[in-house]
Amino acid sequence: MKNNLFILISTGQQLSNLPPVIQKSQQDDRIIWIESDLSIQKNWTKGANEVLKKRGLVVLESIKVANTNEPKPMIAAIEKINLENYNQIYAITNGGQKFSPIALFVALNRLQKNYTMLYANNKPVNLWEYDKNFNIKKTTYDKFLSLDEIFLVRGFKINKTPNIFWQVDDKEKPVPEIPAEYKDQKSIYKLHQDHYVKNQFEWFDMYAPRYQNLSDIFGAEKYKIWQQTATGFLQQQDIDNLPSFLNFFRKYMGQDHFGIEFNKNNISEYAIEKIENLFKDISHNSTDGTINHISTHLESLYGRVKNILEYHQKKYLNKIINPHKLSRIGPIFEKVVENKIYRLLNETAGFNGIVSQAAAGIKIFSRLSGAPYAEFDILLVLKNAILIHLECKSYEANTKDMNARIATLQNSTSNLAQMLITAPIYTEQKDNQKNDWVAGVIGLKNRMDNIKSLTFIPFTLTGQPTEYTTARGITYDIPDFADSLQQILQKYISDDASKKTPVIAATASTAIS
Repeated sequence: MKNNLFILISTGQQLSNLPPVIQKSQQDDRIIWIESDLSIQKNWTKGANEVLKKRGLVVLESIKVANTNEPKPMIAAIEKINLENYNQIYAITNGGQKFSPIALFVALNRLQKNYTMLYANNKPVNLWEYDKNFNIKKTTYDKFLSLDEIFLVRGFKINKTPNIFWQVDDKEKPVPEIPAEYKDQKSIYKLHQDHYVKNQFEWFDMYAPRYQNLSDIFGAEKYKIWQQTATGFLQQQDIDNLPSFLNFFRKYMGQDHFGIEFNKNNISEYAIEKIENLFKDISHNSTDGTINHISTHLESLYGRVKNILEYHQKKYLNKIINPHKLSRIGPIFEKVVENKIYRLLNETAGFNGIVSQAAAGIKIFSRLSGAPYAEFDILLVLKNAILIHLECKSYEANTKDMNARIATLQNSTSNLAQMLITAPIYTEQKDNQKNDWVAGVIGLKNRMDNIKSLTFIPFTLTGQPTEYTTARGITYDIPDFADSLQQILQKYISDDASKKTPVIAATASTAIS
């Protein structure tokens, strides 16, 4: 029996060529790469060839060209391939820039061969098949790359046996267990409130030092920011800028986490008035002496704020017992999200047929160096080998860290990988005190919404109200977790933006289903 031949163009993306091959190939089919000088130097085909060979395919010697983006040498190289004695010729058009697949088309037409061009579409998840007359057939995948194969293509390996908690062809996987701390709504709220208070102790320990120790505590970079902001405020000699400086002051002193209002009524009136009077008296060009003079009063201001924070810390101490001995909330929340995703995948036949696997707690390391590289909370593997990473945060996240995680995700898989972040926003939690942990998570949402390549989705309890009003009287719309997920997944399910394919069935049997 004749085998099929697959012609692939090697690029830095590495992964994009493989989904069509996995879907259409049979045992002993042949693979031939067209490789540029850069591809050979970077060894881009190494991981892919390992995957293909393990799948029972035969990798032939590659065709070398200087640059796969130049059509003329590409056409000449393809024309040299022996295309006889093959049952079907497949040209994969995902690799390279626009001229690369054009070169494939021109060369195969010149050779007057029957062939099919294959393209792994990103959104929606399907495979495009073109004949030489550009008649198109769009099909779904029933064969696909596994999570470990995806990482292998990119030169990474999963540490230990991966926790694949859902798989399209395995209906026997057990439901991920819900932690005991999430057994009912009262326990859930207590868990998050206790950890909110615990965060206050940790924040206070870091950001309420003696004034003279700022450099040691902040570190050189943050202390430099402090100095620049303080100096700029002083040199502008503008009383209107006093609130903005105090806002910066609050950020580094913990007001955002303690919910303490700093104003002229609870901060030393003397310190504020002295600063204002000095501004009125000094000329436009501040001298070093004047700045030092004002800095003295800022130190007095700092001391007053520190006293306020110490008072609130003692007040919080009575709210929970042994706050530093609380179990880690991160792993608890991750298991809750894992349980929710598992149920949704089962209810929707894998989000309407686009998901092949779901994994949790994945750690990868470099096969080359052996060094740890990345850790992922929950990964959804789509059938076209695109990964969606769901980062679980119980309360806080750093913008810089999230940007770095997005880059890590795409470097270890592909530029098409998408990152989501979810955190609990439970709208039935009512706390009119200043220590409003839900408002803190809403603050996290607002910051994350400013990262273009990241999408925040609130993690919600079934049937909860779709609005939340903070202790300060600000009302926010909080969409259901399932609805938020549907918005993101819809483009992977259907190319008709107006068609709303149901992703989630709202069938809740527990507080977190």
